[in-house]
Amino acid sequence: MAHLVETMAYAGQVPWHGLGTAVDGNMSPQEMLVAAGIDWTVSKRPAYTINKPNCWNIVDPTGEANKVLSACGEDYVPFQNAEVMDFFKKFTDAGQMSMETAGSLKEGKDIWGLAKLTDKFSLGGDDEVKGYLLLNNSHQVGKAMTIMFTPIRVVCNNTLTQAMSMEGNRFRVLHLQ
Repeated sequence: MAHLVETMAYAGQVPWHGLGTAVDGNMSPQEMLVAAGIDWTVSKRPAYTINKPNCWNIVDPTGEANKVLSACGEDYVPFQNAEVMDFFKKFTDAGQMSMETAGSLKEGKDIWGLAKLTDKFSLGGDDEVKGYLLLNNSHQVGKAMTIMFTPIRVVCNNTLTQAMSMEGNRFRVLHLQ
């Protein structure tokens, strides 16, 4: 299953894989968080090992048996899913965007939120181009939180990979103190 979708919610057209929960296109980011099934938190816990001091694990305490999502160092700072989705609030409240999709991939290791821009344009008169603001956050060491504009409607790992591989400006936030 190349889509790697664990949970998701979407407004509008059903994704190609047919997975997820259909929602109203006017949901707030926090409502989308709940509908997408990503209303959980992660914690950073010490990993007790003999040979490696100062080791930590990023854990999903709400998942099955405190599932370890990644190992990390002492300086790693996890971003919570609710904080990620809160990023969209000013834009959706102002009517400049509406929540389009959100979800969890790879058993909770990656989450995303996607908001559709209110404005769109046409190429050659008939080809309508929609724009989206994508926020991808990983609960894995070595991946920064990324914020970027994209013309790709992200609904799974395939479309997230395609969007993230595009040339262009992006803002990255490292998980470090």
